[in-house]
Amino acid sequence: MIIYCDTKHMNDNISAYLRKHWLYAFLINAVATSITVLVIYSPLTGSLEGNGAVSIVAITGVIWSLFLTACSASIFLNLYARVRNDKIYAFFSYFIPPIIAALLGGANVGSPDMLPLFFTVNIPFFITQTVFYIKFLKVAGQF
Repeated sequence: MIIYCDTKHMNDNISAYLRKHWLYAFLINAVATSITVLVIYSPLTGSLEGNGAVSIVAITGVIWSLFLTACSASIFLNLYARVRNDKIYAFFSYFIPPIIAALLGGANVGSPDMLPLFFTVNIPFFITQTVFYIKFLKVAGQF
């Protein structure tokens, strides 16, 4: 008896799943980062300079979110069964490049006063990435 395993079809399904969630992660991160910045720094929006500063920080947060999302392109390593079936490898594929980028970015922040702002734009990304990682673990056995 020959068991036919259509790996191309399976990889297409995994690829489509990862692409969809990678795009969703960016969109959710961008919105969550903007909302977080606007909520946390809303007391500064009383003046024209405050409004401009908060808007610039929100835009910068969206750009940083795009950068972290690009760093998380390593999730596509999960197309390989060895990575997908090992939770440690899957975890590394989701988190190691963005964590390294965030640590390097945090180390290069010029002023200690900017660190709370830096964490404000990083935390929504890692929360969203964790949610998508948990969802992936639940469906990884289906592929």
